[in-house]
Amino acid sequence: MLLLLLLLLLLLLLLLLLLLLLLLLLLLLLLLLLLLLLLLPLLLLLLLLLLLLLLLLLLVLLLLVLLPLPPPPPPPPPRLLLLLLLLLPLLLLLLPLLLLLLLLPLLLLLLLLLLLLLLLLLLLLLLLLLLLLLLLLLLLLLLLLQLLLLLLLLLLLLLLLLHHHHHHHHHHHSQ
Repeated sequence: MLLLLLLLLLLLLLLLLLLLLLLLLLLLLLLLLLLLLLLLPLLLLLLLLLLLLLLLLLLVLLLLVLLPLPPPPPPPPPRLLLLLLLLLPLLLLLLPLLLLLLLLPLLLLLLLLLLLLLLLLLLLLLLLLLLLLLLLLLLLLLLLLQLLLLLLLLLLLLLLLLHHHHHHHHHHHSQ
């Protein structure tokens, strides 16, 4: 009976361990997903920036190619004005990007916080595991103690019986 109980306890503990391992795996997967989600916008941002830079280069090249064509007499201010006019929309486009870039450190901080939280969770799970193991050990010890006590009691009973029987027999013989 006691052995059966022990086996059941062991099985339960194994199941708990498996569940905890599964939880850990799930947490890791979630962490990876979060990382990917956070990295995707960054990659997109970089791509956008590259595209914008390319556009800028193209515009500058176009200006360089197209502006020398008209005769030189017109004064230079129009060229500057044209450049400014062309650059304005680009600047307007770049502003949100700059804002996003400023927000990046915040995102990174958030990510770090999430990582810390996950680490704390993992630590807690490990502590739980340790506690469970300790409990199991205690239970085992208690069961072993019970077994020992039972054995001792049985031995004592046997001794008493033997002694009693022997004594009784002796007494009877003397009569």
